[in-house]
Amino acid sequence: LLSRLTVCVPTHTSLLSQTMSTTSSTSSSTSKHIMSSLRWYCLWATLLSPTALAQPEDSWSPGKLRSAAEEAFAQGETTTALQYLSQAVAQEPENPINHYRRFKIRHRKRQYMEALGDITQAVDLTNGAEKQNQKADYRTQKAKLLVQLGQCDRAVTEHEQIAATEYRDVSAYELAQQCQDTIATAERAFFEGNFAVAARAFGASLQFVESGTYGSADLLWPKAQALFQGQDFYGVVSDTGKLLKLQPQHLDALHLRGKAFYRLGEHEQAILHFREALKSDPEHKPNKEGHKLVKKLDKAQKKGDTAMESGD
Repeated sequence: LLSRLTVCVPTHTSLLSQTMSTTSSTSSSTSKHIMSSLRWYCLWATLLSPTALAQPEDSWSPGKLRSAAEEAFAQGETTTALQYLSQAVAQEPENPINHYRRFKIRHRKRQYMEALGDITQAVDLTNGAEKQNQKADYRTQKAKLLVQLGQCDRAVTEHEQIAATEYRDVSAYELAQQCQDTIATAERAFFEGNFAVAARAFGASLQFVESGTYGSADLLWPKAQALFQGQDFYGVVSDTGKLLKLQPQHLDALHLRGKAFYRLGEHEQAILHFREALKSDPEHKPNKEGHKLVKKLDKAQKKGDTAMESGD
């Protein structure tokens, strides 16, 4: 900082001297004032330079960034911790520990898809016989996350790729298998038209999955369809409501919920759902047909009520 300042001030002092030599009317007090202003100008220019404004952590090593991230995380500053670890990844992308540490932060922040990308990188970058135990631990963490996301078949595969069984988490492996079997039972029953069994099995599979994720949405949708086929329309309204909180533009879910309301005699609610879907896609055929049908029935009902009141 001082070296930049000493370069700046003499340069402007020389310019001032040249100016004063050609302007005899300039007073001594004025020249001192100009000199002082120039010095302040140089000081602020130096302080505001890109070099001076650079953050200290820009020059930190990956190890120091990881330590800073750990400290920030311990203090509950997860966003700051994530920033530090992202810098560490940028500097040292081939080091699996950077990806693993960032995975843990993103998992805590419920950024599950980003976390899945990080733990996958950690697995892929960890190689060598001496790191077999570490790689197995990363695979186990990845498998657990896949179960949370409802991707239980992939979770089972991850567990089975841990070659040395002594490194395998048996309880986590069995849980993934149970989840996989439950979803397979639900899908098979749905395909066979056994909708009551399918609805129960899809409901059971949801206990393995983190609520509020796309994984839970992927299970809520077939469950709602099975419930509709079993004429449990209140159940359909409930499950499609949960689904639409996660995916508000799920047009098929809006359509199914509208149909369920229609079957329950709630025509106004049915029309609202069909219209909501048509806002996103005016040409969505099922919702167009549903909206047209309910409007037609309502019109016929009103006409009949009017005829009865008039005694015709």
